[in-house]
Amino acid sequence: MEGTSEKLKELSILYKIGKASASAFDFPGFLASIGDVLTKDFDASGFSLLLMEDGKLVEKASSGLDRQVVEEALRAFDEICRSGVFESFDLVSMDTLKGRFPAFFSGACDCGSSLYCLSLDHYSGLFGILLIAKEFRSEEDFNVHIELFKAMKAILSEGLANVKLMRDQVRLTEFTESILRNMNSGLIAIGLDGKVMYFNTSAQELLGYETRDIVGKEVEEVFGAGSGGSVLKGVLKGGAAEEEVYLKNSSGAEIPVSMRVSCIRDEKSGITGAVGIFNDLSESRRIEDQLRRTEKLASLGELSAGVAHEIRNPLAGIATSAQVLKSKFEEDDKRTKFIDIILEEVERLDKIVERVLLFAKPVAPSLSFTDLRESIERVLALSGDLIRSNGISVVKQYEEPIPMVYIDQDQMVQVIHNLVTNALHSMPQGGTLTFRLLSLKKAGPHRRRKGDLESIRLQPKEFLRLEIIDTGCGIPKEIVDRLFDPFFTTRPEGTGLGLSISQSIIREHGGTIAVSSEEGRGTVATVELPLEKRKARS
Repeated sequence: MEGTSEKLKELSILYKIGKASASAFDFPGFLASIGDVLTKDFDASGFSLLLMEDGKLVEKASSGLDRQVVEEALRAFDEICRSGVFESFDLVSMDTLKGRFPAFFSGACDCGSSLYCLSLDHYSGLFGILLIAKEFRSEEDFNVHIELFKAMKAILSEGLANVKLMRDQVRLTEFTESILRNMNSGLIAIGLDGKVMYFNTSAQELLGYETRDIVGKEVEEVFGAGSGGSVLKGVLKGGAAEEEVYLKNSSGAEIPVSMRVSCIRDEKSGITGAVGIFNDLSESRRIEDQLRRTEKLASLGELSAGVAHEIRNPLAGIATSAQVLKSKFEEDDKRTKFIDIILEEVERLDKIVERVLLFAKPVAPSLSFTDLRESIERVLALSGDLIRSNGISVVKQYEEPIPMVYIDQDQMVQVIHNLVTNALHSMPQGGTLTFRLLSLKKAGPHRRRKGDLESIRLQPKEFLRLEIIDTGCGIPKEIVDRLFDPFFTTRPEGTGLGLSISQSIIREHGGTIAVSSEEGRGTVATVELPLEKRKARS
């Protein structure tokens, strides 16, 4: 009867260990379950589980054992494992191991035969040791339990191996997810049905979608037919592609991207989906357009300078001849009015020539440490009559403190005056003219004037931004991109050089100028000037 009871107890122990192994998802939970079985069901007075991590044994769980015993055993076993002479074994006493490896157990771990060791190994090799403190009634009692320990060893080894494998898979999954989440490029993956399966953080930031808004939807439904979504679906038949395509963002605007797409393959079932990695081309396209525009303006500037010089000499001759001719007539001679018209037109042409020369060869700014608000006040004084006659309200929104900037104040007055004049002409029936000043940090390269100190080594990051906002009629979308083109104007009396010259001046200051507008709602002109100290002309 006693033997049957012992057998049932052993089966109960193995069942509980097996159940813990089968349901384990992490080490802490698994070790807690095993510890309960060893101390409560197996009647062990103590135990310690040592597991291999990065080629070294590490204590993972202990209960009821003297710390010195555990630490010395850990040191000894670790040295034995590193020596390469350690072999797998079933339950053996610590005394037996000390006799087999005396060099490694010298000077400590005097624990007697009540402490036993069980090696835990798998097909991949040794990965742990279980120390158990237990008193057996006799040698026969010990031998009876050998089979139980063998079964425990097999179940524990398999369970620990499974938990370790699961933990490694979780870590690998988290690591992979971290890579995909933090990569700078956008990434989108679709299944064979063309529906979005994955959308990383960079893709969300670039296109403005939330994961919940896009995962599970048909890719062409989101991005539109003929877009990058079509390219993704196209590789589901096999192959790869690299193209410049457009993807619609959450606002419906098309974003140019360079996209590399390839199919996702499974060793058993073949192609299971497609993945696309893409980068925003908006900035590079803008820079390319700006470079083409700069080259075009440089060529036009050289041509304009040559033409202006050639025109100036004949104009001087026409003006001189007209004045001489006028002197031949009496003051009340009606013919003098035609000569006056000639002289007025010559003067007008001469001013145009001066502006052309200023556009072609802008004067380098004479920089000084200045408060930009002073330039704004000078412009308001110059434009006061037009502001009052049009019934326009002026609003100033200055984000304190306003930093000083290195500018040529006369040139900056010219720029602000050009922008304000355009704004006032767009509000003939009245409106609001707002000046907004704020400092900001902005990354990215900005043009420096030749001769600036450290013009190549340093990139400005802090700027003062001036926004001139009107509530006028706005500018049609097809015209906005042409505003800075030389000789382009929408006013009959204009020369089309005001904004071109303003752009040249701001570039010479190392800054940027831009205009955005919405027809019927108004226009915003933005000037950004670097805050760093810059070389002034002597």
